[in-house]
Amino acid sequence: MGQANVSTVKWDRETTLDAWREYWQKHRLTPNQVRAHHSRNISVFSAEDVKEAGRLVSAVVKYVGSAAEANKILGIIVDRKRKQQIELSSK
Repeated sequence: MGQANVSTVKWDRETTLDAWREYWQKHRLTPNQVRAHHSRNISVFSAEDVKEAGRLVSAVVKYVGSAAEANKILGIIVDRKRKQQIELSSK
């Protein structure tokens, strides 16, 4: 009934953590980071990647508790102090 594109993923704690890990492995950024970088024009991601990030953030809050908890469980370290640096050559 007009819902052919609706996800059929059965979300729970395990599937959420698996999807969070896969997203991290694909982008080397967490879904929260992708959304933030995209909204601040730090990096450009496809609309589908940003939508997927949003779905994952919602799922992780519901089934895991928080992004920080998911990262801790999966051993993902988010370095908030690291800034993207551009080295300019004076040569």
